[in-house]
Amino acid sequence: MQTVFNHETSDTIVQDAWSSVIDHVEADHILSSENTLCFLFAMEVWKRCGGAIEIDFEHQCYADLQGESRYLDLFIQSGDYRVAVEFKLPKKSTNGNSNQTLTRATIYRDLARLYWLKTNNVANACYFLMATDESPYLNCNNIKIHPDYVTRHNHTIESSNSLFACGLPLNGLECSFNWLRTVVVKGKRKKIGNFAWLQPIKI
Repeated sequence: MQTVFNHETSDTIVQDAWSSVIDHVEADHILSSENTLCFLFAMEVWKRCGGAIEIDFEHQCYADLQGESRYLDLFIQSGDYRVAVEFKLPKKSTNGNSNQTLTRATIYRDLARLYWLKTNNVANACYFLMATDESPYLNCNNIKIHPDYVTRHNHTIESSNSLFACGLPLNGLECSFNWLRTVVVKGKRKKIGNFAWLQPIKI
């Protein structure tokens, strides 16, 4: 039976689909890129909703905003109900770690853009999904550049914040970074399996 995406079901669909992605990847399904992560998630949503939804990758809904990237990772529509999803997958490579300073900035840019979509009624619900195999994102100690762009475990962005990202305000947005499948070893949070997984952030 297909599930309709609406304000009553969207949180459950997103959480269930994300949990299935986590299970697949931790069972050693290949995850080499952010595009793969986005596609795996879209497949899980499709399994639950099928023909009840329309899906578009790289959806152009940021045309009026500043910045280089003007495309939303994943757009889902079910009737008049619209869902926007952004993804991040910073991971180690043969050349070393990801550019953590730049990635933290793009994380906050995505949150600000999703918040813009929500407050301007472009989307009814917005979600930010992320996984990483690098522990600095879970801890974020001694940040010298963009010190306000924190992603450590249990960090909360308060609604009274005065943050900006790419010229967009985050004031009024409240959300938390809660990392799943992690453990603390000698005072440092680390992934348990292949990746640490962010609890979906709903905007």
